[in-house]
Amino acid sequence: KVGHWYLHIQAKDSAGNLSEIVSSEAIIKSNMFIKNVIMLAGGKASIHNMYWDVTKKITINAYNNFKHLNFDDESIYYMINSHIIDINNDDIADNVVDSYSPTVESFLYAIENRYVSELTSDDALLIYMFGHGTKDKRFQVLGLDNMLSASDLDTALDFLQHQTNCKVVLIIESCYSGNFIEDLKNPSRVILTSVSNEPYSIDASGYLSFSRLLFSKLREGDSLEKSYAYTKHNMASIGYPLPQLSGSFASFVYLGDIVMEPKAEIQNVVMNQTLPENSQSVWITVQAIAGANPISSVFAQIIPPQAFIQNNQETILYPIISLTYHQELNQYKGLLNDLYKPGIYKIVIFAQDTQKILSNAVIYSVNAPGIYSPGDLNYDRQTNVDDVIMALKIVSNIQSEIKL
Repeated sequence: KVGHWYLHIQAKDSAGNLSEIVSSEAIIKSNMFIKNVIMLAGGKASIHNMYWDVTKKITINAYNNFKHLNFDDESIYYMINSHIIDINNDDIADNVVDSYSPTVESFLYAIENRYVSELTSDDALLIYMFGHGTKDKRFQVLGLDNMLSASDLDTALDFLQHQTNCKVVLIIESCYSGNFIEDLKNPSRVILTSVSNEPYSIDASGYLSFSRLLFSKLREGDSLEKSYAYTKHNMASIGYPLPQLSGSFASFVYLGDIVMEPKAEIQNVVMNQTLPENSQSVWITVQAIAGANPISSVFAQIIPPQAFIQNNQETILYPIISLTYHQELNQYKGLLNDLYKPGIYKIVIFAQDTQKILSNAVIYSVNAPGIYSPGDLNYDRQTNVDDVIMALKIVSNIQSEIKL
């Protein structure tokens, strides 16, 4: 609530002795809690859609975060081309999908009408879109022939906000998502995008993504602005393209009710961050503490140097190394292998609890000298035509930054 808040803190020991009271004052100028969510998982369910598994993983994670923050099913309008969505990890499909075959028209209709009678000038609507984006400001809703333009989205938002005077928080997680910002900018909107005008790198496991980082902090009670800053910092640390934010009131926006349920936490990490010559492996030791639920696993993802998504790729598969728990030491330990390319590897460490809730990521860098085989110029442990092409580029000064 807006106004002056006073916090009085006192400690009591086991004998009942009280400490002195320490007081603190906070002035809340304007807090805006998101009331409703429209979530669009773009794309078509198909064995040929290599992006589909990660689409389900990422949007299910978002849904679970909303539920954790006490959004009920009626407050979340979930649009995805699938009847089989398992929210609570019990291998049974849950009845949470509101639109099984979303189209551009049905998505725009949902924006204009789904919550129009509930939203007021004191409320904010969150719209979250995950899927494929294009350079020319379009988003794939279903198939390749069902594309949403930035201008059509802007028109629907204008209609909604004219009717309700509500604020809108729009999160777009896709390639080239930053291209949408210019067409959608409005004083009553906050827009967050996973990248600017470039491809969006996401690993096939779904652990390292813009929205997973963002929602992990929102569920802890941080504001949208603070959660975005955390996400941007971590994406920069990993070496990903940077997300974008447009809007003046992000510091006042919070997501649902704050639920004090601690997650697992990575505490101490011991690892040699500079490998010796002719070495391609490193031991890692981790201490982790449980949150509200017991820890089920601790693992590390290895991001090789310059591991950026290519134009013909949809996702990247990073190696995942499970660490073994040693009860007598209360430590998790493992050997990270195959660091054979020269350069800086990013090691991203997570703990996961029995409810499949991840800890916040802890990121370390390891400098590897590389293991070179004659003729293997791209360090893929094969000598083939790719190395010949690279050699020709080097001698022609087309790719002169490579040193032999």
